[in-house]
Amino acid sequence: MSDTVPVELREQRDFQKDRKQASVNTLQDHERNKLRLDENKTTYNFEVGDRVYIENGNKMNRNKLDEIRIGPFEIVEQRAKNVFVTKTGVVGHDLRLYHVSKMVPSVGSASDVN
Repeated sequence: MSDTVPVELREQRDFQKDRKQASVNTLQDHERNKLRLDENKTTYNFEVGDRVYIENGNKMNRNKLDEIRIGPFEIVEQRAKNVFVTKTGVVGHDLRLYHVSKMVPSVGSASDVN
């Protein structure tokens, strides 16, 4: 019987040690992926009063000739670190919330790039 059972199944494993190693590996992979993704990411420091362009949906929801970004709209309020209220001028939906990742400063805006 020992010939058909692989070596990995015959020896006893320390599951606590294996769980700790898996946790360390997960954290290392997370940090490596974060560095890779943040490498080309541009963050902006928006302030109330800045004018910004907003992403017009995503690629799958747009028609072929639709604009990529709409605007420029004025930032009215900052709700959280990354969430801003913009004045869109649309009747019934005059104020809308947008995440900073969906916003790009308009030309001549005072936003700093990090």
